[in-house]
Amino acid sequence: MRAAELEALAGRVVLAGFPGTSPPVELAEALRGDALAGVVLFARNARTPAEARALVAGLQAAPRGLIVAIDLVGGRGARRGPPMPTVPPAATLGRGESAETRRVAERQGKALRAAGVSMNLAPVFDVHTNDANPVIGDRAFAATAEAVRRHAGAFASGLEAAGLDACAKHFPGHGDTALDSHVARPRVRHGRERLAAVALEAFRGALALPAWMRAHVVSDALAPEVPAPLSRAVLTELARDTLGFGGAMLSDDLEMAAVRDALGVTGAGVAALEAGCDLLLVCSEPDEALALRGALASRAGASAAFEARLREAERRVAALRRTIPARVSAG
Repeated sequence: MRAAELEALAGRVVLAGFPGTSPPVELAEALRGDALAGVVLFARNARTPAEARALVAGLQAAPRGLIVAIDLVGGRGARRGPPMPTVPPAATLGRGESAETRRVAERQGKALRAAGVSMNLAPVFDVHTNDANPVIGDRAFAATAEAVRRHAGAFASGLEAAGLDACAKHFPGHGDTALDSHVARPRVRHGRERLAAVALEAFRGALALPAWMRAHVVSDALAPEVPAPLSRAVLTELARDTLGFGGAMLSDDLEMAAVRDALGVTGAGVAALEAGCDLLLVCSEPDEALALRGALASRAGASAAFEARLREAERRVAALRRTIPARVSAG
């Protein structure tokens, strides 16, 4: 009985993706049984707006509100969601007025909420300070922390006005890297003074948001041998103790090479939760998501300290889920 309880508990800190237009049987059973936090959707999951709406409606029929996340940010390298409203590149919005940025986000958010989506994995709070960056580029609103705070904050405000949760990313900053963490492990070589003045100054504008996503980067100023998602110095000491962030901390996709190549998906997920992540993303392979659920449960069964950390994470995720049914029905 305890093993089943721990497995369900562990699943409630995992957000899973899947191929095709419906979740595979075992994933669907976990969603119906409240043994996963929810799903993250991409273009592969629906060919038309009607398919997207039907898919989400079926998912939201689960007994408790599920997080239905989507990754719709404009700009190069952005991961595309199902056929739902997109927005211009953040850099384009950043050259205009922040009031227009908010209006654009609110229009998008209303359409997403009407389809049953509960969270957009946006906006990007990264500061674009490296023209050689292959993955952020025009996904960033600007090249200064002040302008990023203004526009990313406006975008988040627009999403939240529409009834969606916003998620600030990619903490502690991916804007000054020269590698793409989908295929490599980027490194930020600046010292603490530069980090505080640029990347962290931007994220101070996101302290009131319900969720942050951390980056698969190594920061020489913080934990030079450990990627940010696996570093307690980054996730707990910096985000929570220094900056004062109190919401849910999301991992980026654990299938990305920056962490997968060293530890595998399950090893990276266990390490990320131990370091302070609350919601773990496995965006492509359902079998990997379910294997991670099992690995988390097994570790919790063997360690009281890890079980306590798992329960803390699940409470933060539950806070995100608590208002989803009311928000979806209001849409």
